Amino acid sequence: MSFRQFSAETQKEQTSSAPANKSLVEKLWGLESNVADKSFKSRWMITIPAVVTHICIGSPWAWSMVADVITREYGFVTSAAADWTMMQSSMALSLVFGAFGISASLLGKWQLKVGARKSIAYGAAAFGGAMALGSLGIYLHSLPLTLGGYGILGGLGIGFAYNPPIQALLQWFPDKKGFASGVAIAGFGSGALLFTPAVQYFTKKFAKMPEYLGPVSEFSTKTIEGKLFADVNGALVEVVQAGAAELAKIPYTLQEGLYVVGSGSTGAMETLGALGVVYTLAMLGSSLTMKVPHPSYSVALPAAATPSGAPATPPVAIQPVPDMSVEDATRTKQFALLWMTFYCLATGGMGMFSVAKPMMSEVFSAALPAIVTSAFASKYVLMLSSGNLGKLTFFQSKKSHF
Repeated sequence: MSFRQFSAETQKEQTSSAPANKSLVEKLWGLESNVADKSFKSRWMITIPAVVTHICIGSPWAWSMVADVITREYGFVTSAAADWTMMQSSMALSLVFGAFGISASLLGKWQLKVGARKSIAYGAAAFGGAMALGSLGIYLHSLPLTLGGYGILGGLGIGFAYNPPIQALLQWFPDKKGFASGVAIAGFGSGALLFTPAVQYFTKKFAKMPEYLGPVSEFSTKTIEGKLFADVNGALVEVVQAGAAELAKIPYTLQEGLYVVGSGSTGAMETLGALGVVYTLAMLGSSLTMKVPHPSYSVALPAAATPSGAPATPPVAIQPVPDMSVEDATRTKQFALLWMTFYCLATGGMGMFSVAKPMMSEVFSAALPAIVTSAFASKYVLMLSSGNLGKLTFFQSKKSHF
């Protein structure tokens, strides 16, 4: 049975058993609300909520922008003893895509039963909640809360919202399947293109500069249990020391010397919370405008060219082709090989994205301090995202020719 046939049968079953008086939730996100009117033909309009949804859930591709910042949450100019390591902060991206892959594979049949609208709405709640929990984890300096919130719950949110827009577009564009899947996945690949400048803007807006003590030469310092302290009027104050190399990695103009630990704020907590609200509202709005075609909807293909003077062949309507069941597909050798291919590709790609900005700063800033600034490292993330977008767009649009 094809996806469209299964979806149509599910709609009939649930419609027949639906109560006469529906709740507001059912009116807005119920299965019946998913189906477009018979007269609705503006299929190109459906690409908008599909792309918006995928742009939102594609934002984790630029997680390294946040991961780099939260390794300096206490020290601000450089990591303090209590700050998280890059390995700890970048682990969130691994959890996001791990949870995404597992949840997307398990939620497939459920998504067909409840419809695209409700599934995307669940995704909005989960993904927005994940960013809120990640923000709270940064505020409380709780690594488990940040990883479990943004990582696992965020991946679940992507799993809810990833497939429904693609499935809807494939039904609207049976004659342009490569385009249908490509346009949605292009949004997923371009999520980092918006998330990166948004993080830059909000962190600068919410950041609080740390207290500057003065040059290192003016203070007596000592290290106790891995923490650096400065003697300030007879009292020991925990500090971090920032030189030219450390200051080149942050987007602020500060002086070299000692800074009091915990006296500033990177703005990461507020940034994640604000963007969580924006993404939740955007995805909820998209869920309310997403529709699948009416069962009577069909698209006719132009007939093949005929010799001059010969009668034209009438357009041929595209009919659904029966699909292999999920259970049978997962038992094939092709599925195992394809799964392994994607696993290997994803491991390298996501590993690169998880540390893109700090990797550029750490590896090249010392050798090329005038070139590899914080802004340059951020542009490197944008370049990676542009390449990811171009790759997804090109191959998805051409897959129907392969």
